[in-house]
Amino acid sequence: MSDTNLIERLRRINPVPDEPAPVPIAALLERLDDPQLPAAPERHRLPSIATRPWRRKLALGCTAAAAIVAALVVLLAAPGGGTPNVAAAMYQATTPGSGVLHMSRLSEKIVGDQTTTLHEQFWSEQSPRRVHIVMTNSEETIESALTTRPLKLLQWSQSNPDVIVQSIPTGVESTEQTPVDVLRELYRKGELTQVGKSTADGQPAWLLEVHPTQARPTLNGQPLPNPMVVVSASTFVPLEFTESSVTTEHGTPELLVLKEHFLAYEELPPNAQDEALLALAQHPGASVKSEG
Repeated sequence: MSDTNLIERLRRINPVPDEPAPVPIAALLERLDDPQLPAAPERHRLPSIATRPWRRKLALGCTAAAAIVAALVVLLAAPGGGTPNVAAAMYQATTPGSGVLHMSRLSEKIVGDQTTTLHEQFWSEQSPRRVHIVMTNSEETIESALTTRPLKLLQWSQSNPDVIVQSIPTGVESTEQTPVDVLRELYRKGELTQVGKSTADGQPAWLLEVHPTQARPTLNGQPLPNPMVVVSASTFVPLEFTESSVTTEHGTPELLVLKEHFLAYEELPPNAQDEALLALAQHPGASVKSEG
């Protein structure tokens, strides 16, 4: 299977008509790290998609890390109001550490009265760089695992369960663009504005509004609202991200709303058990097929 065919399959599992989010395979193609990749861990069962509260668990320096985040919130508070700089605190809370980062999210695409959903589980490690992604919608499950030294991509799909495709991917210099990475980039560009308080699952939260430099699309002569981010008031990690665009997939212009629900965020210790989550799961009976 060529890289082009692979990307097309990923587009079918997560279709966005007019302003597509980066395809999942692009999320695998992070900038490379130089350190030598250690031997692959023992294969394991495919983890189920879990809905867990956001949390961050650090292998080392848990107390120090918590103190740094708390100090950051105090230092960035407004001089008279005691309000934290939520955008800066979110950026700090989502900065990858030395462990195994795990994210779980549910994406909703809403057009009129039709809603399609996509679940994604994502594991990554920075040094050496490794990425493992499992994506599931109502029709298909696709699993990918990337190593950067040696450079190798393994892919398994529910529609072709007897084959694990092995390839050397192109475009490995591309920057990973998970939804959280997109939010971090918006902060670096100064496009996040704190606009008030909210709640999420009954818990206190903050609201950030995205003010992109590009003009917003219009529908029926009216500009669409700016994207919004809901951030946990206790951990400062993003909980929801909502943006809208215009689609013509049904023949006439319609509102398309994309909602990202971040179900879990945790940094696991860099031990053998957690690093095993970076490898492709067991697929009994499947054989590896190399692509030239």
